[in-house]
Amino acid sequence: MPTHVASTSTSTLLDTLGQAVLFREHAARRLALLLVGCALFSSGAAGLCNQVIWQRTLKVFLGGSETISSMIVVLVFMAGLGVGSIYMGRRAVTIKDPLRTFMVVEASLFVVNLAVCMVLRSDLGDSIFALQSLAMNLGIPLALLYAISAALVLIIPCLLMGATIPLAAEVCQRRLGLENPRVLGLLFFMNTFGSVAGAVLASGYMISHWGQTTSLEAAAGVNLLAATLLALMLLFLPRPLDSDGDHTRDTPAPSVRHRILQPSLEEVLALGLGFCSLGYEMYLFRLIALRHQPLPFTFASVLAGFLLFWSLGAALSASARVSLSSGLRVCALLACLSVPVFVFDSLTIIAGPCDILLFVISRFPYFLPCVLFGYLFSRVAAKAAHSWGRDVGRIYAWNTAGCCSGIVIMTCVGYEMPFFMMVLLIAFLLYALQEGIAGHCPKAALTRAIPRWAYPLCGGIATVVISLCVDMSGVITTMRMYYGRDGVIGLDNNGNMVWDGLWHSKLSVDNDHVGTNNWYLAVCPVLSHNATPITDVCVIGIATGVTASTLAKMDTVKRVDGYDITHTLEDVYQRYPEGTLHIVDNPKVNIIWQDARTGLSLNQDKKYDLIQTQPLYLKQAGSSLLNSIEFYTLVGQRLKPGGVFCLYSNGTAEQAFVIRQTASAVFEHHSSFHNGYLLILSNDPIDLTEAALAERFETADPLWDEIRSWPDTCNPEAVLELLDSPPLDWGDGRLVVTDDHPIVEYPAYIAARLRELGYAVELPVPQRLLTTSNDR
Repeated sequence: MPTHVASTSTSTLLDTLGQAVLFREHAARRLALLLVGCALFSSGAAGLCNQVIWQRTLKVFLGGSETISSMIVVLVFMAGLGVGSIYMGRRAVTIKDPLRTFMVVEASLFVVNLAVCMVLRSDLGDSIFALQSLAMNLGIPLALLYAISAALVLIIPCLLMGATIPLAAEVCQRRLGLENPRVLGLLFFMNTFGSVAGAVLASGYMISHWGQTTSLEAAAGVNLLAATLLALMLLFLPRPLDSDGDHTRDTPAPSVRHRILQPSLEEVLALGLGFCSLGYEMYLFRLIALRHQPLPFTFASVLAGFLLFWSLGAALSASARVSLSSGLRVCALLACLSVPVFVFDSLTIIAGPCDILLFVISRFPYFLPCVLFGYLFSRVAAKAAHSWGRDVGRIYAWNTAGCCSGIVIMTCVGYEMPFFMMVLLIAFLLYALQEGIAGHCPKAALTRAIPRWAYPLCGGIATVVISLCVDMSGVITTMRMYYGRDGVIGLDNNGNMVWDGLWHSKLSVDNDHVGTNNWYLAVCPVLSHNATPITDVCVIGIATGVTASTLAKMDTVKRVDGYDITHTLEDVYQRYPEGTLHIVDNPKVNIIWQDARTGLSLNQDKKYDLIQTQPLYLKQAGSSLLNSIEFYTLVGQRLKPGGVFCLYSNGTAEQAFVIRQTASAVFEHHSSFHNGYLLILSNDPIDLTEAALAERFETADPLWDEIRSWPDTCNPEAVLELLDSPPLDWGDGRLVVTDDHPIVEYPAYIAARLRELGYAVELPVPQRLLTTSNDR
């Protein structure tokens, strides 16, 4: 064989072998990248499961407010992510094997989350309320105590979660040899898309079917799955790979250091995008709940929609070429378009996981700005990334700092503004970022005395000042709106009160409140009380003030403690004194702006003759807080001998049945009115016989005069017509509401469980004492 032929054959063979080795390396890289993506997906899913469940679990001890508990838990969550991200980003280049560290972090999350689950499962109620009592005596604000307590419980897992993104970026650059920073968008996509799955599963299935403790254990198991995937990856990539196939490179080129007080343009953009994106999410939480009712699945839909479209934007950043400046302008425009979308939107009841997905798809205009939030952040991160782990950690930390600021300011300030002013503020801030990019070049800075970004920033400040200083409650002609951190209250021209999109009750006009729901909520427990004279009364949820003021009419009543967390009611009481029966001027009524669980737990020496809860829809998010065995037990401990507890069952027949089962598991004696719409509960026998009622009707008292004047309660015989006879089925205690398992908020699940348990009884539908066409 000629020499040149042999040489050519040898060269061809070597090329073939080289290509085979290169193919194997590329295949290993692709498989490893897939495993990294799956690990990030699992980590994101576990993280959002934890966030959703932590919020529900800790709300009992965080003031009972959906808004405050959400703000504190999400704030601690995001702050932990930011601190963990910047710490791991700075350590990334010094870590010998980022893949092994990534695996250790996920395994640690499994252990730590199980430990947090054990802490939350423990009966810490007495200890926590004792700590709150001590804080109040020392003058420490409870909100500060809530934040510190949540941080102590959640900070370690949140720090570990924050370390995952920088580590994944470092793995891709150092172990997989990837060089294009646009790959980072795909990493953000996988992590956030996993968060979508976690949000939907936790809110739409896990809490209702498994309870909060089991759901947390399952979420910890997902972290273990992520650690297992990364362990498998170690088998495929035993040594670091460089882009040229060199196995010796340990660290990438160092990145430029930036001072905190002199942030780079990318850091400012990451901060601003974090503020605007989380501010927009808080805005959507309020806006969509007003149109589609504040149900558990409604909040899950907003969270899932925001994360889904954000993740799509992150994925698009790997290929799309929209400039940052154009993206910011379009994002501001799309955010403002959410207002007309809201105006023309129609009510949709979201009742399950499938409804969540259908809602997100059908109401996609609400979430279009989220696409650009994800796209813009990923572009900023890719632009700043030289040493991926370090720079991603730095940019991610700036972004989460903006997110934390957006959460706090939009909750404490934005929620006090009309919703259309909230989104206008966000639009101004986005334009300020856009002008900041346009004016970043040295020539622009030299030719302008006032920076271009200052004008839209001043517009945002003016928006806040106008919203807080000018009375804008009458902007909508058909309804006067009052905005506050804990809800939006609307009052139409007829005095109908709509609370967070749900009809609640009606203000009094010329004493037409007599015979309404709120009036019966005061009268029925009075009719049922057969012990000593009624002197101390507690009303949980004072709302229009009708119930509390009605009970205060009794001569024997010395004090009515009214608990409520919605400070927005103060504006209503000031503007409608007659409609609220002058509740703020009533010397007997003591309004306590605090959640009842905290108040009753802290005031252990206070006992009541009557305790009554104002209507809260059972389907509403958070209704289990006042309808669990734990809360009923607390109420029972605060009743005097012969005291009466009155609560309502405003929901489906199945929900009302579960409420009766839960109540009967705590209170031995019970009765009901109007097919269980109002429940009367006591630790002692309840005497509602004709003879007992006849004796009570002899009482000389302003309230009893009012009772005798109403046709349906004019005599004992009329009252007995309202009483459920024969007594309703109160169940056998097999399906009850607990803090860990808030099933009352999930009527579809309850109906299915009742069928599984073999309940064959015909369940009566609670009948309202007053109905209205405005009740949605």
